[in-house]
Amino acid sequence: MRWLAVVNPKAGRSRGHRLMPSLQSALTDLGVETIITTSLADGVTQARRALEAGVGIIACGGDGTVAALAAEVAKVNGVMAIVPTGVGNDFARHLGLNAKNPLVSLDLIKPHGSGVERKVDLGKIHFPNGKDCVFTTVAHTGVDGAANEWANGVRFISGTLLYVLAVLRTLFTYRPKTVTVRVGEVTWTGAAWLVAVGNTRNYAGGMIITPGAEVDDGWLEVCLIKKSSLTRLVTRFPSVFRGTHIRYPEVEIFRGEKVEIESEGDIWANGELAGPLPATVTTMKRVLRIIGPAT
Repeated sequence: MRWLAVVNPKAGRSRGHRLMPSLQSALTDLGVETIITTSLADGVTQARRALEAGVGIIACGGDGTVAALAAEVAKVNGVMAIVPTGVGNDFARHLGLNAKNPLVSLDLIKPHGSGVERKVDLGKIHFPNGKDCVFTTVAHTGVDGAANEWANGVRFISGTLLYVLAVLRTLFTYRPKTVTVRVGEVTWTGAAWLVAVGNTRNYAGGMIITPGAEVDDGWLEVCLIKKSSLTRLVTRFPSVFRGTHIRYPEVEIFRGEKVEIESEGDIWANGELAGPLPATVTTMKRVLRIIGPAT
């Protein structure tokens, strides 16, 4: 199969730049055409042209790059592979890819390589103005969105440490907001620290916020953390890295195909601001063909 590698050199706070020589060399050895994007929009446009010609897309970047390209691939039933060079790489982690040694992912697309094609779900956020945002991992609103905003402005730290510092810093200034969440026949209204809607288990560089989420089951898992004392939240925060936070009474877990969220503020996805609330989140069942390791 012919492939086009779309490379975001800004991914991972310069990690993409550092990997560029070895990545380009490996892609050349595989006979893969490579495009170094000047912007995400440019990469999407060039990927769209390649998809029309039946070419597979290799997304070389972080969760934002992967989600934007995945939306285009899914539209035309194309096929996609990932070289995770971003900060969080949470979609790649969920698929079992090696985020610490991203070039290993290219072994999956080699002739007679070990890669297996599978169909996975995507999530979609729909806004009242008609705008949609496709995401791969977790859509979220609340203290984690405020933390994400701060983290995006930091350049001297990266990876999981960045997200941890961002959350802890934001907790001391953020005030829980009143939110209404509807999942199927269940409606919850009250003050909450955050609402996370997971297509995958993890986000923010490895926080297992929705531990029951699976990327190919056609469901979204919702984690809602109700207002509680700041001391309690801070002391229990480490449990989110094990996915054991769900045992605490201030945590509610729901599952559904459609999630409606009403509140003040914004909703985030793919490490970026998606738009203002209210919003409706739905699952797009098994729409993305992707090459990954055998499960």
